[in-house]
Amino acid sequence: QVGSPLGGDCDTSEHPRWNSDGTHSGFDEFGFSALPGGIRHTNGSYLFLGTLGYWWSSTENSSPYAWYLIMNNINSIVYRYYSHKTGSFSLRCVRDID
Repeated sequence: QVGSPLGGDCDTSEHPRWNSDGTHSGFDEFGFSALPGGIRHTNGSYLFLGTLGYWWSSTENSSPYAWYLIMNNINSIVYRYYSHKTGSFSLRCVRDID
């Protein structure tokens, strides 16, 4: 976020980034930069850039629906919901290492 007390790479003004929040200053301890890319609207615009991050889960809810996770810049809670698979959320690609 802008002005992060953690400094270094955590203090950035480039998007996507978390918008400034005086209480929570996250860091990437596990190699997952959970950047707040918001969601992509059907007209190509983005909503919630800087405040919310949406990521697809690999778990299906039902045939046309899958679970997704939301993180925000207000608290450290991860929310889980499901949406039609046509939604435009971020992905985290994970590779198995032999």
